[in-house]
Amino acid sequence: MAASLSPVAGRRLIALGLAALAAVLALSACGGGDSGPQSVEEDTHSFEYPEGWSELEAEFVAEAPNNTASTSVGPEETGVNLVTVGSFDVPVEVNADNIEDYRDDITAGVEQLFTQADGSIEEGPIQITVGGLPGYRFEGTSTTPIEGAGEVHTRSIQVYSGTKGFFINCQYAPDAQEEILAGCQQVVDSFSVAE
Repeated sequence: MAASLSPVAGRRLIALGLAALAAVLALSACGGGDSGPQSVEEDTHSFEYPEGWSELEAEFVAEAPNNTASTSVGPEETGVNLVTVGSFDVPVEVNADNIEDYRDDITAGVEQLFTQADGSIEEGPIQITVGGLPGYRFEGTSTTPIEGAGEVHTRSIQVYSGTKGFFINCQYAPDAQEEILAGCQQVVDSFSVAE
C-alpha cells in the first residue's frame, strides 16, 4: 500500500516513475485533419492540440517502466517535433502540500531520462501548476539516432494528483521551436484530469 511507504522509499520510486522522453521518431499519423482544435480523451486525462496536427505513433529512447498511457501529437511532417502526454503511477501521495518534499527526487528522475537520451537538463525545476495540479517544468536537450536530426530540445512538465503523475513532453528541433512550443502551450492550457 502506497501510504505505508517511507518518504525515502517513495522518493526513490518517484525518481523511477517519470514519463517518456525524447521520442526518436514519429512514425505515422493516426487521424486529425478536422478544422479547429483536436482533442484526446484518455481514461485519466484529456487535452486539446492544434488544428492541422495529428495523433502519432512514436518510439522513445528513454521511458520509465510504469507509464500507464501516453499519446503523441504533432505536425504531420514530423520526425522529432511532437508533444507527448501521458500518465504514470506514483507509490506515494504527491500534492500541493508536499510536492516540495519530492522536488529533488522528481528532478533526479527527469535527469535520469535526459541522461538515457544522451542529454541533460539546462533549466529547472521550475514550480508550476497545470490543470490545477502542482508540478515542475524542466528544459533540456538530447540527441536522437535519426541521421541528420541533431540536437533535440525538450520541455518536460511533470504534474501530480495523489498517486497519479502526468507528463507533457514537448520536443523539437531548433527550426520547429515556435510551432511546437505554441502547440505545447495549447496542450498545457487545455489539460485536465478525468473525474
